[in-house]
Amino acid sequence: MKWWNDAVKCNVIKGVFEPGETLDGEEITKRVNKKGYKITRRQISIFIHYHMENQYIRVIKRPMPSKRLYQKIGV
Repeated sequence: MKWWNDAVKCNVIKGVFEPGETLDGEEITKRVNKKGYKITRRQISIFIHYHMENQYIRVIKRPMPSKRLYQKIGV
């Protein structure tokens, strides 16, 4: 499948989260790829940073490993 626009991308990424779940970029990428979209971890991270951070997704930065964890905001 193809990423059509920002609204579709936001809905697909929000759709991979279960309530109260915290995921890293690799797990989000795996789940999105299972839905039939071809996307890399870097593309997910950039899209979340520019379009979803603080509005739809909360970013939790871990100090030692430089992985970011993402948590969906709201229900």
